[in-house]
Amino acid sequence: MNGKLTNLTNEIIEYYGPKRPDHNDWKDYDNAWYWLRSGKSTDDNIDCDGFYIPADRKLKQLVGPIMDGPLALKIIDGVHITVKQSGAIYEVNRPNMGVFKPSDFCRPSNWPYCVNWFIPNYIYAEVVNICTGCGCIDDTITRPDC
Repeated sequence: MNGKLTNLTNEIIEYYGPKRPDHNDWKDYDNAWYWLRSGKSTDDNIDCDGFYIPADRKLKQLVGPIMDGPLALKIIDGVHITVKQSGAIYEVNRPNMGVFKPSDFCRPSNWPYCVNWFIPNYIYAEVVNICTGCGCIDDTITRPDC
């Protein structure tokens, strides 16, 4: 069963989805970034591995302290997570498989200690700039580097 994500924030979320071995920027990672607009959910046939929390956002899980971004949250296979937003805080409604910082990168992945995921130190405006340049706002992604 695939992990699933619903975005109930007012923002675009970058989520970790299927690997893109033919894409130069993503070929060495376990997955790749995709964009999920506000009010949308990932397709049932897509395995959503998790999502990115930008450096100027925070994460509130079901338990534990609020965490500062940048982070990557790993979704449990078969679990549907909904992300809501309260100001700069993303709130999730289900347990997860871990939260990783940029320093938790390793190749190959050694979960639960580290993951071979792209976890940059981007603020939300940088996420939007990348997304907009690739046509994610209006679903016209035509650039081969996106």
